[in-house]
Amino acid sequence: MLLGILGGANLLISQGIEIRSNIAAVLGLASIIAVFLGGTCLAQILCFWPPYRNRVLVHEAGHVLTGDFLS
Repeated sequence: MLLGILGGANLLISQGIEIRSNIAAVLGLASIIAVFLGGTCLAQILCFWPPYRNRVLVHEAGHVLTGDFLS
């Protein structure tokens, strides 16, 4: 996935397209989504990043245990 992103960025730069404004727009939209959706989209993205993978798995396991206790 990282290679695809870097390859796409390289293609855009070689075509003379400024990507700094595009990156700022994507980061801004990600921030808005994180605020309005409670970070659910951000959590989905972070679960692929090793430092956060265990944290997300433990959090989701808490949901499973809570559901089990309530039923």
